[in-house]
Amino acid sequence: MPTQVAGTLLGGRRGARRDLALSVNGRIEVTGRSWRLRGSRAERFALNVPEVVLREGRNDVRLLEIGRAGRVRMLGRA
Repeated sequence: MPTQVAGTLLGGRRGARRDLALSVNGRIEVTGRSWRLRGSRAERFALNVPEVVLREGRNDVRLLEIGRAGRVRMLGRA
């Protein structure tokens, strides 16, 4: 069963969406895009992590923003 990592992003340009990646234990496993609900200022994301990439116990999960020219910036850790 996949695990969902979801939340709200802060600090983005108004109305913009971001390309995102989720790194699990040092390897990018999932990519996606942020979105905004109509009439909402909040920028949100939800990414599903396949169960097979998770190991028993603690996992190092990082949310990354993929920028221009493939630059990657860490937005947070879970």
